[in-house]
Amino acid sequence: MYIQKTGLPMGNNLSPLLAEVFLSHLETQLIFKNDFITHKFLYYKRYVDDIFIIFKGSDVDLQTSFEFFNSLHPNIKFTFEKETNKTLNFLDLSITRIHKSLKINVYRKPTTTDHVIPFSSFHPLSHKMAAFRFFLNRLYSLPLNQIDFNHELNLIHRIAYNNGYPYNSILKLQNKINFSHAIRSFTALTPIVPEPKVHFSLPYIGPASHQFQNILNKYNINISFSSKDNLKSCLVHTKDPINAIDKSGVYKLNCKDCEAFYIGQTGRKFSYRISEHLSFLKPKYSNSKSSFANHLMNENHTCNPDGDIEILHTCSKSTKLNLLEIKEIVRHHNKNPHSSLNEVVNFNKNLLFLN
Repeated sequence: MYIQKTGLPMGNNLSPLLAEVFLSHLETQLIFKNDFITHKFLYYKRYVDDIFIIFKGSDVDLQTSFEFFNSLHPNIKFTFEKETNKTLNFLDLSITRIHKSLKINVYRKPTTTDHVIPFSSFHPLSHKMAAFRFFLNRLYSLPLNQIDFNHELNLIHRIAYNNGYPYNSILKLQNKINFSHAIRSFTALTPIVPEPKVHFSLPYIGPASHQFQNILNKYNINISFSSKDNLKSCLVHTKDPINAIDKSGVYKLNCKDCEAFYIGQTGRKFSYRISEHLSFLKPKYSNSKSSFANHLMNENHTCNPDGDIEILHTCSKSTKLNLLEIKEIVRHHNKNPHSSLNEVVNFNKNLLFLN
C-alpha cells in the first residue's frame, strides 16, 4: 500500500483537472490581486505549467516578480527564461519581436529527430498519420510568412520520406487539412453541428480492421483502434510484481509417489486454496471434500508443496476461469485418464476442449 504524501499521482484521470484548478486559484487569488504584478505584466498567458509573459520593467523588477512567484507555495518552484536576440521559444513556437509586432515560427528542440512511426509498421493507418495531421494542422494554423511556411512544409515532406510514407498519401492529407481550415474560416460565424456518432475502440488486427471500420461507418458508428503490444507494455512496469502463488487461477496438484493429479481453480490466492487441500491430511478428515487429500490419505502418499504444485493459468474469478479449468481437466484426463482425480463428464466433443 502506498500513500500520496503531497502533490497529485501521475496517470490519475483527476490529476490534470485538480492541478488546473489549483493553479487557477493561485492566479485569481494571489497573482492577479497583486498591484505590482498587474502593473508590470502587459500580457500573461498560461498553458498547463508553461507561462508566457510580456513584461514591462527593469531586471530588478523581473527578479522581484520571480521571487514572488516562488513564494506562492512551498512545493511549486518556477524557473524563467528571458528572450535572446529578441527571440523566445515557448512550447513549440519561436516568438520574435520585430518593432511593435511578433513574428511566429515553429520551434523544435535541438534533440528532436525526424523519427515517427514507420509506414511499414504494424499499426492502424490513423495512428501512423497522427503525427502528420498534427504537423499539417499546426502549419495551417500559425501565421507564418511564405518563406517559413515553405520551409516547414518541406521539412514535413522530408520526415515522411525518411520514414517510408508515400508522397501521395501526405499530399492527400495536406489538401484535406488545407480545405478544412478554409471551410472553418468561412463557417466560423455559423458553425456546423456534426451528426452525433457512436464510438467504440477495438484491438487492431490488420487490414481486416479497416474493412470492418468502413462497414460500420455506414451506420454512423465510429471505430478507433488500439495497439496493446507495444514497447511500453514490455519495458514499463509501474506496479510491484506479484508472486504467482499469490494470484488466482487454475492449478494442478501432483502426487509425489504416483502419477495421480488433481486440477482445480480458485478465485483467491493459490497459496490459500492449496493450504486448504493439505489441511485435510488428518485422520478426522478421512472423507473430506478434497479428492486429492483423500487420495493421499488412502494411499499413504505425500505431496511436496514446493515441487508438486503447478500453476497452469492465472485468471480472476469469471466465466473464463471456469472454462479454463474445464479445458485443463479434459486435456489432462485425455492424456492420462487413470491418474486423474477429477470427476470428468461428457462435453460432447466441444471444439473448445479438444487437444
